[in-house]
Amino acid sequence: MACTTKIAMKAVVAAYKDGFGCIGTLVGIGGGTRKAVVELVKAYPRITAINFDLPYVLASAPTYEGVSHVKGDMFESIPNADAIFMKWILHDWNDEDCIKI
Repeated sequence: MACTTKIAMKAVVAAYKDGFGCIGTLVGIGGGTRKAVVELVKAYPRITAINFDLPYVLASAPTYEGVSHVKGDMFESIPNADAIFMKWILHDWNDEDCIKI
């Protein structure tokens, strides 16, 4: 997954290059080991990213400058940020849960 995330995020950054200009903080929902938000922070170092996922997932997530790990459940609450980023999340849930998310 890490390799496909890196490739996918390079495509996102290239295609949406002007879209991240006004973002100061970004929360990556279900960020796993933080690969997606790291690619955004590499491309836009002024963005402060929050990698948000379940505690057991973040237990193995490495640190990276500009990215903090916040443990939690997306069905309960989500950290405040200028933008929310989700990659490969909704496909795992039924329609009712997707509406909640």
